[in-house]
Order: sequence, then C-alpha cells, then structure tokens
Amino acid sequence: ASDSNNVTPLQHAVNKVLQRNNKNRETLLHQLCRNKATHKFFELSEDNAEIEEAAKEIFQTILDKKPKLEEKDKENNTPLLTALHRHDYASVRLLINVGASVTACDMQGGGPLHFVSQTESIELAQLFLARGAPLNAADKHGHTPLDLARDPNMVLFLLQHQA
Repeated sequence: ASDSNNVTPLQHAVNKVLQRNNKNRETLLHQLCRNKATHKFFELSEDNAEIEEAAKEIFQTILDKKPKLEEKDKENNTPLLTALHRHDYASVRLLINVGASVTACDMQGGGPLHFVSQTESIELAQLFLARGAPLNAADKHGHTPLDLARDPNMVLFLLQHQA
C-alpha cells in the first residue's frame, strides 16, 4: 500500500537509510552486499519467481534513488567489491548492469578481475573484461589476475585474452 504521495513503506525505508553511513563508512549498498541474508535471498530467488521478483523490487527501489555506486568504505571497497568478497554474484551482476565500475580497486590494489580470477567463474571474468576491467593490472604486491588464478580453465581463459 502507498501513502498519499504514492510512496510505499519499502520506499520510505530505503529513503531513510540509503545515504546514511555507519562507522565503517558503508552505504546501504555496501551493507546489502555484505549481508548473508541478502546473499541467501538471491540464492532462494534462483528457484522461486516470487522471491526473485521481490529481490528485484528491493534493489530497484534502492537503485531508483541513484545511490553512489562508487562510494568506498573504510577498506576502500565499493559495493561491487564488497559483493565479490562475499561471493554474492547475483548482486555483482546487478551492480554491473546498473553501471558499477569494474576498475575500482581495494586497499591492496586488487580489482574485480583480481578477485574473480581466483575462482572458477569464467562467466564473471568475461563480464568484467567486456566492461573494461584491466586484464594485466598489478595489485600492490605486483600480482596480476593471471598470477592469482588457481583454476586451470581460468588460467587458459586469461591467457587466451592476452594476459
């Protein structure tokens, strides 16, 4: 149900907390991407159209308010990096689709491709490269995504893309 201004309770709640930062300088997007419940919510939504629709509505309500996608927390993580660290790939995809940068780096100089190269998710690596993630960027320790790759298929994928 909406109020007289056609604003739902969910939209009111989002408006209230969207730009509020906590002691870790996390925005609501950081908190959602860090939250285990959000990750579980997206996991459940893969098999349930109703839950998937609710998840999309929640994120869309937040995104309609034009949050700062590149806001960094005290560890220099954007919401995208936070979602990656939590292995919340549904949130990662959603953030990329609404324009989150794939070139942002954490305190160690690692970007999204550095992180995903340590997994088996070639699909995400392809998405990051398609959106402009630097393939051969070195972190503060001199490691490139290829240096960090563990999975033989990921190594092959990165080499095929000129790493």
